[in-house]
Parts: sequence; structure tokens; C-alpha cells
Amino acid sequence: MLDEKRLIAIWRSKKIEAPYEEFKKWYDSIEKKCCYCGITEDEIKFLLDKQLLFTKRIDTRGRRLEFDRKQSELPYNDLSNIVLSCYWCNNAKTDTFSHDEFLEVGKSFSAIWKKRLENQ
Repeated sequence: MLDEKRLIAIWRSKKIEAPYEEFKKWYDSIEKKCCYCGITEDEIKFLLDKQLLFTKRIDTRGRRLEFDRKQSELPYNDLSNIVLSCYWCNNAKTDTFSHDEFLEVGKSFSAIWKKRLENQ
């Protein structure tokens, strides 16, 4: 879960038009897992610590869930267009796949994460 300072920084950097308090209320109300594959930050940390998950960008991305737009062509100004995504799903989805298409791809990622978690 993000601290207040980090959440404000994200709200500003994404140029979310909703007032901060509305954005914070939305963030506090959503489940903290990847919308596509279902992995949580605790599971990501566990897999990284066990060296079962890798990224060259771990200092800048990968340890925390990211904010993704369901419809990439729309800005971050509509909270119903924003979801949490792990680095791997967000990186793979880019603006090539629709939200619904990537929900299908996320099922494959989910199966891989579950297998790695179960084997520990």
C-alpha cells in the first residue's frame, strides 16, 4: 500500500483530474492486486526475494503495483478507467491490447505465478 506522499506524487504525475481526496478514496477502496493476473505486492516481494521473479528495472519498477489505463487512448482523468497492474502485465499490455483482451493474457501469467508460489 502506498503512503500518502507517494500517492500524491502519482496523482500529480498522472494528471488525474479528480480531486485528490476522491482519488485517495478510490485507491483505498480497491483491492491491492494486479487487475490482470491477480498477483499482490506481498507475492511479488516473496518471488523477488526467492529469486523466482526477475527484472532489470527492479530499482525503478517491479516491486509495486502500477496504475494502468483500461483504455490506453484515454487519459487518467476518469477513475473508472484506472486499474492496478503489476509491472509484467503493464509492460506486456502496452497500448496494443484492450483491457478485455489482456484479462485473458493475465490468466496465463496468473498460472505461472501460482505455480512458482506453490513450489516454495
